[in-house]
Amino acid sequence: MRLDTDRINSIIDRIDQALIDRNASVLEQYYSDQLKMVAPNGMILSKEQLIAPFRDKNRSGNLAEIKSTDRKFNFFDRTAIVILKTSHRFKNKSQTDYKNSLVFILENDQWRLVLQHTTIIGTK
Repeated sequence: MRLDTDRINSIIDRIDQALIDRNASVLEQYYSDQLKMVAPNGMILSKEQLIAPFRDKNRSGNLAEIKSTDRKFNFFDRTAIVILKTSHRFKNKSQTDYKNSLVFILENDQWRLVLQHTTIIGTK
């Protein structure tokens, strides 16, 4: 289980960096084809809807940094649930804090994100 925790921690870090770098190929690698995200506004987004903006080379990124803390893991067979807090700092120096629930599944020996539910818990 410790190895799986380390692997998922690494994946979360890579996803966060890919969001900052606007790297769609990294997101593609770790997002399950069945991914659904419940966004803070209540919209349910698919993998394609989440990745599409990162494929648009004409759009610039606004994220400067993502810090995640308080990661808590629960494992059930080939499923991992991770609860964590993230702070997104933007290039204009504003910040939004989120509470996230992530569900990963083990597909062909690779952990992939299949569900994310994100709630805003504060802004600065």
